[in-house]
Formats: sequence, structure tokens, C-alpha cells
Amino acid sequence: MYVKARGVYFDLLSEAPGQVARDQQELTGIFTSGAWRDETAAKLRGAFRRRFCEFDDGHAAERVVRHAFLGERTADLPPIVPVDDRTPAPTPEEAARR
Repeated sequence: MYVKARGVYFDLLSEAPGQVARDQQELTGIFTSGAWRDETAAKLRGAFRRRFCEFDDGHAAERVVRHAFLGERTADLPPIVPVDDRTPAPTPEEAARR
């Protein structure tokens, strides 16, 4: 199990970023039923992003390098894009249509 192998700082099962599988059968069920992309899973991912991904907007590493290594002022760094204003990765269906 991930928790035993890697450790976590919060109760991962109660605040999971989507559906949780505890064995192969559950994992197969999540994928074959489409539960991984249903409304419940989308809400869980959204809540997880809002709580844990405040700075993960695609420019976090750039801000660190520019500030810590290049000495740029915080005010001169790219602004943090709010979670609700970010463009998520496309679904497999959306990617296939492009």
C-alpha cells in the first residue's frame, strides 16, 4: 500500500483526489465503469486541487528559480494562476479530437 511504502501527512483515503482502489478488482471496476471520470471523481479532484495545489499552476518551478537563484523580487515573478482559472489537461476523448 502507498501509505506504508511512502508515507503521507494527512488521511489520504478521506481526502483522496478521486476514486480509491484497494485491490486489482476495485481498480478494474473504477476504469471499466467510468467512475474515474464521473461527477463524484471530478468534485474530489477539484477539492484536492484547491486544498493542496495552490501553487501548482505550471509556473511554480520558474518562480522558485527566478527568486531563489536569480534574486528576482516576488513582485516581478509570474502571478499565481488561481485554481479555478487553470486549464486542465484534456480528457482522452478531447485529446483524440485534436
